[in-house]
Amino acid sequence: SVAAGATLELFPQALDVVGTRTLSRHLSNFGTVRYQGGPLTITGLGQLDNFPSGQVLVSDGTPFICDSCASDAIANGGSIAKDVGTGIASLAVGITGPGSFRSQNGTLQLGALGHQVDMTDGAQVLAGPGEVQLLSVEVVGGTSYLRTGANVAMRASTSLLEGAGNLEIETLFRWFGGTMQGSGDTSVAAGATLELFPESPTPGS
Repeated sequence: SVAAGATLELFPQALDVVGTRTLSRHLSNFGTVRYQGGPLTITGLGQLDNFPSGQVLVSDGTPFICDSCASDAIANGGSIAKDVGTGIASLAVGITGPGSFRSQNGTLQLGALGHQVDMTDGAQVLAGPGEVQLLSVEVVGGTSYLRTGANVAMRASTSLLEGAGNLEIETLFRWFGGTMQGSGDTSVAAGATLELFPESPTPGS
């Protein structure tokens, strides 16, 4: 358990010896989990439970990967944010919950390598100068939000946004490719914009 005010740092190596990190138990985060390089593998017995007071900070790379992990390998009730690096951080494990996502720098990909992000009622993408890409996202129930000031995009033809929940767009959403499906409603709020582009340029161009 990471207490409020405490920090768990995930380093790429220790004492110049490259190591691996595998989570096969329950890890509760009330403070900060800071990724600095080299993935954390989550197995079927592992779960990172990010409580409402918790934040998970990631940089470029694939901070979390799945080894037969559960669909809720990360239970996100707090915040997940990309705060370092101008490249791409790909979250390649199942994530579920009402928590928030944000990119302060570079690109944060949700639902990488076919692992779905489930946004439950009240989940949101918050404002930030970086981009949040939706690769495989399900809006499970209730209403989730893309808040004013967030930069959100679906760029690949394989991108998928689905579900029975509602998604309210309060910001600029760039839809280059992919599919929106399901019984839920996607709503573009007054003052917001949904842009339909014919192709996806390089992020940041």
